[in-house]
Amino acid sequence: MSQAIRLIIDYSRQRPARYRLLFNNPDTAAGGGELNAKALATFEQFRSIVQECQEAGVLPDTPSQALASLIFASAQGLLAMEGNGQMHPDKGLSNVETSMELLLNLLHPGKYPRT
Repeated sequence: MSQAIRLIIDYSRQRPARYRLLFNNPDTAAGGGELNAKALATFEQFRSIVQECQEAGVLPDTPSQALASLIFASAQGLLAMEGNGQMHPDKGLSNVETSMELLLNLLHPGKYPRT
């Protein structure tokens, strides 16, 4: 899962305009076509990785579509904060990688006791 997140982070940093076009542009989704199909195919690959992680017991047993969307949205939000200069260590968010690793650790069943 960490490798998949790393790919998303790297892609967004290396090709920010293309990343925004594929994943942040509601007009792309509304218009359908090849870009929308590529975005959906990419997300489906991500969802299947989430499902594999669930089957391996490293992510909670919940609908994989919803969990993949939550993880992806978290990464996307953190990347947007980074791009806007809003990521500050004094707010507890030192960088995208560390923040996403925290999220994945918190989602790992049994890693942290539930109260």
